Amino acid sequence: MAAAEKGRREGRVGRLCLLVCLVTSIDSTMSAALIRACKRGDAEAASKLLEVMEGCELDEGDDEGRTAVFHAATAGCGNVLLMLLNAGADGGKAARDGSTPAHAAVSEGHLDALFMVLADRRLDVNARDGDGATALHVAVSQGRPLAFLESLLEAGADP
Repeated sequence: MAAAEKGRREGRVGRLCLLVCLVTSIDSTMSAALIRACKRGDAEAASKLLEVMEGCELDEGDDEGRTAVFHAATAGCGNVLLMLLNAGADGGKAARDGSTPAHAAVSEGHLDALFMVLADRRLDVNARDGDGATALHVAVSQGRPLAFLESLLEAGADP
């Protein structure tokens, strides 16, 4: 009798592990689709994916650790970025090289995207990328307009 009960328990545990693996796989696939939509600036696809992904991980990154927020900031897609941040995505999550969505927005010259990620208090405005540069360093080195510099300094960037 004890062997039969042990077998049933092991069967339930195995099914539970399979279910967890399946949910994790679906979550990862949905995150990858969301990242692709953000790269393309596809607000409609991003909106539909966010509806389906309610309660799922929004901050999973691609192979380089760049999240959907990072890609939306890179593409300068303010409407997509706003949807992501309102859904709870982390506006400050750094990629593997240390660069943040603020680095991406500055690098690509997207001031509105920079304003949005700076509003997320999880962002470390002094985070350094793989070259040791902060978003402020990037703004200066690329000759971005004064508004970039002012917004970063007002957010607490070290000069």
